[in-house]
Amino acid sequence: MTMDPIQASLKHPALSTLYTLWHTCRQGGIAPTMRTIDGAHLDRWRADLTVIEVRTLGEFRYAFYGSGLKQAFGVDMTGVDVAALPPDRGAILKAEYRQVVQSKAPAWRLYTAQFDGTWQTWERLVLPVLDPTASRVAWLLVAAHRVDAGVSVAV
Repeated sequence: MTMDPIQASLKHPALSTLYTLWHTCRQGGIAPTMRTIDGAHLDRWRADLTVIEVRTLGEFRYAFYGSGLKQAFGVDMTGVDVAALPPDRGAILKAEYRQVVQSKAPAWRLYTAQFDGTWQTWERLVLPVLDPTASRVAWLLVAAHRVDAGVSVAV
């Protein structure tokens, strides 16, 4: 039996357990629906979680932006459209989100970028959640953790 390539790639234990929850809530489907995954399931990851509302294939809005991310990046993105981001960052995120919406499959990446003059390495997991009819991706759960040297990865 081959291991799921995303599960095999995950480095941060919190992302691994979130991915396992998402996988379990799928209940054999492509992705979980809003009926099978709810806010109570996600409390453990709330600080480092973003919920993206999928308005159309190219329009995404931050419906929730976790307190840990607010602290790390110094901004609350709740209610903001991804289109409002600087063009270079917005283009990367919109492409990633479109790919997840179209494929109805999760995405994972490890990236290094400069934030406030400091180079940081982050791990991101983007998980699709279907509308109640299971016909389209309505939400994206995005969890991110800093994973560079000296950063604790305790769950």
